[in-house]
Amino acid sequence: MRRPAAPVGFLALLAVSCLGGCRRCAESAPFAKSAPPPQPSTLPALPASAQNAIVPSCGPSTQPFPTGPTVAAGQKPLSRTTHWAPGIPGGIPERTKICKTLAPSGTDSDDGAINDAIKDCPDNQVVKLGPGTYRIKHAISWKKSNVVLRGSGGPGAGPAAQTRLVAEPSLYGPVVNMGFDLFPHPTGASTELREDAIQGADSVTVASAERFHVGDLVVVDMTSDPKNDQHDWIVKAPAGATGLAYPYSEFNPQSSPPGSDSRTWFMRPNRPIAQMMEIAAIEGAHVRFSSPFHLTFDRAHSAQMTAYAYNGDASAPLANSGLEDLYVAGLPAPGSNTQQGNISLKLAKYSWVKNVESDRSNGESIGIDESFRCVVRDSYLHSTINPNPGGAGYGLEFSSGAADNLAENNISWNFNKVMLMRAAGGGNVVAYNYMDDGYIAYQPNWVESGLNAAHMTHSHFELFEGNLSFSLATEDTWGNASFITWLRNLATAHRSGWPPLNTTTFNTETKAAGGCTPTGPTDSHCIPYTDEGSRAAVTVSYGHVFYNFIGNVLGSRGMPNAPQHDGFAYESVGPKWPGDPVPMWMVGFDLHNPGTDEGVINTLFRDGNYDFATKQTHWNAEPHALPSSFYLCERPRFFGNYAWPWVDGGNAGAPYHEHAFRFFPLSPTLGSFESSGERVSYPGFQLPAFVRFLELHEVEGVPAACKTATAAQAPQECRLLLTGYAP
Repeated sequence: MRRPAAPVGFLALLAVSCLGGCRRCAESAPFAKSAPPPQPSTLPALPASAQNAIVPSCGPSTQPFPTGPTVAAGQKPLSRTTHWAPGIPGGIPERTKICKTLAPSGTDSDDGAINDAIKDCPDNQVVKLGPGTYRIKHAISWKKSNVVLRGSGGPGAGPAAQTRLVAEPSLYGPVVNMGFDLFPHPTGASTELREDAIQGADSVTVASAERFHVGDLVVVDMTSDPKNDQHDWIVKAPAGATGLAYPYSEFNPQSSPPGSDSRTWFMRPNRPIAQMMEIAAIEGAHVRFSSPFHLTFDRAHSAQMTAYAYNGDASAPLANSGLEDLYVAGLPAPGSNTQQGNISLKLAKYSWVKNVESDRSNGESIGIDESFRCVVRDSYLHSTINPNPGGAGYGLEFSSGAADNLAENNISWNFNKVMLMRAAGGGNVVAYNYMDDGYIAYQPNWVESGLNAAHMTHSHFELFEGNLSFSLATEDTWGNASFITWLRNLATAHRSGWPPLNTTTFNTETKAAGGCTPTGPTDSHCIPYTDEGSRAAVTVSYGHVFYNFIGNVLGSRGMPNAPQHDGFAYESVGPKWPGDPVPMWMVGFDLHNPGTDEGVINTLFRDGNYDFATKQTHWNAEPHALPSSFYLCERPRFFGNYAWPWVDGGNAGAPYHEHAFRFFPLSPTLGSFESSGERVSYPGFQLPAFVRFLELHEVEGVPAACKTATAAQAPQECRLLLTGYAP
């Protein structure tokens, strides 16, 4: 596969600005020089409550980007990057005043008392749950904003300190629903845009703003271009082009053809390009938002703004509420119904999940749906009861236009898909997480997608930064995504197979897990948990255009070749896409179609990525200093004394920082982990979320005192285990 030539318009400096004590970057201001300037506004200055992205600059980055594409004649080109200012301005607030303290009742249901306490709690106060097990029969559901539900201990806390919310078998819906409505629908007031909403602008004129209100969350969306919907993939693009028309959205013609119900999932019918936005001011028909448009929503594609219906009017979103320091576990519901996830943020803004353990989910472990500037951080998601495709076994999930949210310093392990996005709305950041062991229960030798912004068309302008996973992947099950950026991630090209997955098998005769002994990694009767199928460090599938990969590290020191035989290669190419040798890159790939999507190759930007196949850093043009971050201005607090940035694809001599640890040795037969119990030293990764995972699994020892400590009173040596923050 050829490498893209250096683009002609190789210019742009991505400047960043900082939010919250110069910790979180709030603006890419100015945008890359190829971007249009912000649209002028005639509205008055935002009130203080809405000034959540207007902050001083931290200084420019030196990362060059190619010139972006042009939306329409007379418009300046799009930037290939956006304003990444995710989450809550200034960070998660520290709430200290407790309005009510509860203890487990010992009855068959505790959710009623918890729901009543939330409803009655004054603004900016805390409902505190003592240690013990709370039985959840009808779900915990927020009845008002500005309330924190806080336990006494979450991940790593011993039995005496942990607060446990456990679903009863009768539960239908999530264990915790952070939102006023379990199924919010954008069926309220809807209006056409009177002008194109330009990328980077924060206001637009609409046909009528009469039924909209300041503070509303609305969805701005548009249709795909008919030229991209011709009952087949568009793959043979002209040189330097995508083959697609703006807005580059393409449904998978096999699984999501015209008329398919799938075109109503996670979107308004046939409107896959969407962004959740908060109305900050209204003057006549002119509406100003508290964040900019991440791409241009144009009238040529029927752009509209739509509110959420609730009792016949626009529904107010849940705001400024948090779930902290506890454990949540789900169970399957009886009969034909199933539990719908563990924790959901639905039509929420400025709300958060912090230091929570989510276990035994059926559905999303934590879902961020139709929400704006929410945060999931320092949490441990693991062990779905249903590790299969179809929506049941997912870890962290963003969907339905969710925009400007942040997932930071989390662990996601032992799922079908460890994380995914379904028609997400741009500006979301997934950063400094450890995500591993995505698999299919009935085909455990198939490597599922790792970090994934695409499981429903059409996510756009999302950022993955500083994560550790087995792959940086896309897939085209339902369609494509565009303008996704990957900065300083490490993709090992190997699932770790942490116990009990190291001994997982599937018996194809009984159609059940276990009860057989595999003869090797390709045994079709007793399938072992190995990386036999679809193994690669990076996969960019059919239809995925304008991707940026900067400063990533692919592979690892001592990475196992097994179960493959021929080592490692820089790229795999079509039409056969060989998986042995193991490729670092698969670009323009589709599992079910031969050949290569030339549009993917033509628009891919790779710069400063190091791989362990060639043991080189590959630059787009000349070597240069890589930016530390696209959304941070300094080392995040949870890194403690660990080096940051921890991944550096531009440094071929030391492409990532190491952390010594011990784990099960590799089996030469299966390419997975032996179950002998013997542990050996192995090069590792100095990422706080990964080291916390090792402590939680007792691969790395922790002091005995940590087993009785609480999150609020964690000794220094227990901070990483109990709170996610490195000492």
